[in-house]
Amino acid sequence: LLEMVGQGGSLTDCIERIRQFWKTFSDSSSCVHLMDKRSKSFQVGFNWGLSDQFVKKLEDLSLRGESSSFHLAVERDETVVDIFPEHDEFETEYSYLVIEEGFASVWSTPIKGKENRILGALDLYFDHPRSPEKIDKAWVSLISRLAGIVLERTSAEEKLRRVNHQLLHSEKLSAMGKLSASISHEFNNPILGIRNVLEQISRENVLDEGLQ
Repeated sequence: LLEMVGQGGSLTDCIERIRQFWKTFSDSSSCVHLMDKRSKSFQVGFNWGLSDQFVKKLEDLSLRGESSSFHLAVERDETVVDIFPEHDEFETEYSYLVIEEGFASVWSTPIKGKENRILGALDLYFDHPRSPEKIDKAWVSLISRLAGIVLERTSAEEKLRRVNHQLLHSEKLSAMGKLSASISHEFNNPILGIRNVLEQISRENVLDEGLQ
């Protein structure tokens, strides 16, 4: 996994690899919520097995500030396990949404970058009540750390691309400026000669043969 990350593997590639040998993960639906610093909400950046409609509703809840598993995981800075009993009365809109989608339990773990900066949260959804065992907690912790590394690297690469684009744009502007100055100089020389002749003509009442 570290080799995949080091060679530039995407988070999706890493997760798919983990799914091949960790049965708990392959038996779940999962997603990575990415934090939006400006609105302090979460958006689903990566999704494995969740319907688009469910994802959209999750993002809408986050934008409205509704409390959910991934919010609690970030606030507490620890893995949060929610088990939802089937009943008619729902404590929150989030629990109603999860149960309506057919899930009975959710594990949420914060994803951190450099200097423990919160980048988002990793959520695992199960269709039956389930609490993580010791080995599960270790795997979830590993995946969240890998996710943090990949997200930080992806962000750094994006910043590098933007800087390169800006430098390229600056070089283009500089080249255009030099080209414009060169063209202007080439135009000015003959135009200056033409102007001198026109000024001489304007001072003459009768044009001699040369001026004609």
